[in-house]
Amino acid sequence: RPTETTTTDNAFPERVTHHKATTMSRLRKLPFLFLAAGGSLVAAQPALARTGSERRLVPFHGTFAGSSQVQVAPPHLFATGTGQGHAAHLGAAVWTFDEIVTLGQTVAGCPTLGTTDTYTGTLTAANGDTITVEGSGSGCPTSPTTTRVLDVFTVTGGTGRFEGASGNLTSVTLVDLATRGFLITFDGEVSFPGGRNCSGGRGC
Repeated sequence: RPTETTTTDNAFPERVTHHKATTMSRLRKLPFLFLAAGGSLVAAQPALARTGSERRLVPFHGTFAGSSQVQVAPPHLFATGTGQGHAAHLGAAVWTFDEIVTLGQTVAGCPTLGTTDTYTGTLTAANGDTITVEGSGSGCPTSPTTTRVLDVFTVTGGTGRFEGASGNLTSVTLVDLATRGFLITFDGEVSFPGGRNCSGGRGC
């Protein structure tokens, strides 16, 4: 007679018990996996925030020529002016300013009495986008009819693609006192937020 194979009743429970133990072990690990993943996301958020809000300074240079209107009320001189020119990130642009000058001041490195000044100004691109600045400086006569003025500016903001702009600029202005004409050159660094930093002369 063929040999009968007998399976004991307790073999299946052993397999079931082992399967339950393995499943429970995996389930117990899940909270730790979620915690680890959550911690990674939390750690990544500041880095993402830094990347999104990071402001990169880019070089800025511009030159403008124009004329000004002057009112003298000693010891002050009040000037407003407009110039045409070209600047990095703006292309062809217009420079307008309001300036208060104090006459008869002692200026370091100037052999005669010079001037000090405070400034507000706006650089306007052809499409109307603007960069606004404010600053101060000093001037020294270079001849009986000419003056050289050095100013330091802070970029205070802007509009359009330059909204929220910041940075620092310096300028050198050559002024013809006889004609009220001027030539101003800007140099410095400017940051445009929101990934709107530009590298071309025509703007963003």
